[in-house]
Amino acid sequence: MYVPTERDVRPFYIDLLQNTNVRLLVYNGDADPSLSSFRTQAAWFPYLKTQQVPLHQSWRPWTLDGKSDVRGYVQEWQNNQFAFLTIRGSGHMVPEFRSEAAFAFMQSWIQGNDYPTYNPGSSRK
Repeated sequence: MYVPTERDVRPFYIDLLQNTNVRLLVYNGDADPSLSSFRTQAAWFPYLKTQQVPLHQSWRPWTLDGKSDVRGYVQEWQNNQFAFLTIRGSGHMVPEFRSEAAFAFMQSWIQGNDYPTYNPGSSRK
């Protein structure tokens, strides 16, 4: 039986946000039956608000092509130091289920780039 050593890791993340320049990313497949992205979002969004972590970018879709290929949603706090990102149609093992999207968001995160923004006025050609 798995017994966690920490019941709540959120204070650890807040300490990192307040005392370091470490960038943090929490991500979830939105089709994960064991760790629901909705449950993760419900745990983090109100908590960050109560901790007065400033919102940097509201909940928005991100894409691979910057046009129509929506791959999930992202919200960022504290000058892009913390992000919560979902991967559309992925289960628990994101790199296995959505490898192209996993590569794209990890590459953007590692390079410090913004995730490509969805532009509903554009279409694929």
